[in-house]
Amino acid sequence: MMLPRSVHNRVCYALMHTAALRRGSLQADARWLECIESTLAAASPERREFFELFFVQGLEPDEVLFSLYIERSTLYSWRDYFLWNVALRAAEAGLIHVREGKHDPAVPPRTGRGCGVCGVLNGRRGSRGH
Repeated sequence: MMLPRSVHNRVCYALMHTAALRRGSLQADARWLECIESTLAAASPERREFFELFFVQGLEPDEVLFSLYIERSTLYSWRDYFLWNVALRAAEAGLIHVREGKHDPAVPPRTGRGCGVCGVLNGRRGSRGH
């Protein structure tokens, strides 16, 4: 099951900018960093190491695979773990709202390209796209 696109894009953006959130150099609600840090605190040491390599350092998927000696399916499973858990915490904190059946005007309509941040393409996983 995939997150709604508007939620996915917002959470993915926050995750990919964790380093800037930690430094305070990104103008964003401080609750985003709280959601990310509380998800990290609940994660296993292996997932925390993945988080630092993939989201903070911005390594490409293949570099993360070789660094951690994990399978590609594990990489995407761990990425989805952070997307879902941060999304749930952000919803609890009131940072995101999902209105079933309603288009979120802050998110452009589907173009067929998917998320340019993490590479989710119309329900398929791909490379990161940057």
